[in-house]
Amino acid sequence: MEVCVICGDLATGRHYGAVSCEGCKGFFKRSVRHRLRYICRAQRACPVDIKNRNLCRYCRFHRCIQMGMKIDGEFQQEDIAHFTKSAEALLSRLVRWARSIPAFTSYLDSDDQQCLLNSGKGPVY
Repeated sequence: MEVCVICGDLATGRHYGAVSCEGCKGFFKRSVRHRLRYICRAQRACPVDIKNRNLCRYCRFHRCIQMGMKIDGEFQQEDIAHFTKSAEALLSRLVRWARSIPAFTSYLDSDDQQCLLNSGKGPVY
């Protein structure tokens, strides 16, 4: 179980180049998408943790950058590798599940099995 490198909450994965929670991912996405600019009312050293992450947007945004989130929004090499690994694991589970169905393996030859598995592919968003 990983923790968000920005605020310490439970991380849901690697987002924009950094292991982060849904809250920090969404905050960073909105900040970049809407080109928001923030001002710190203190000394630019506000605590960014689970309890205080919403108190100073300036410090939270700069912590996101400091911890590796990328503004350009392009996939970093490690993001692509993580996505590929996750997709391969999901595909492997799908094939194991399909092969556990008796009719799938006893009534269909391997070409038909492959065709059936491929027919479930949809667009990747």
